[in-house]
Amino acid sequence: MSENSTTLQIMIVDDDPVFRRGVRQLVDHLDNVSLSTEAKNGQEAREKAIEYAPDVVLLDYQMPKLDGATAARRILAVRPKTKLIGISAHLDKRSAAAMIDAGVIALFAKSDGPSKLLDLLKTLS
Repeated sequence: MSENSTTLQIMIVDDDPVFRRGVRQLVDHLDNVSLSTEAKNGQEAREKAIEYAPDVVLLDYQMPKLDGATAARRILAVRPKTKLIGISAHLDKRSAAAMIDAGVIALFAKSDGPSKLLDLLKTLS
């Protein structure tokens, strides 16, 4: 977690504004978890990771400008202590392997639903 806070700061990176809004609503109901920022693509994610220093990044695999695996590498290059959770609507073996190789610590399929994402975030807080 951030050095000056007991609240887990997360960043959502997804090109789907509906998904980002849903995660934002989930996070609003959690103790000790706060949404620090959002990004709509991998390139913006790296820039915001530098600026906001989130503890956890929820990172979609398939996005414009940079895919999730490339974005993960770039985020970890500037914020190596950040925990990355790979998310995808279509989590196949190839994308899962690419995300794991890039340094994500967990994978979340959007079809798994909000309760699984909440459980995952609670384990990190």
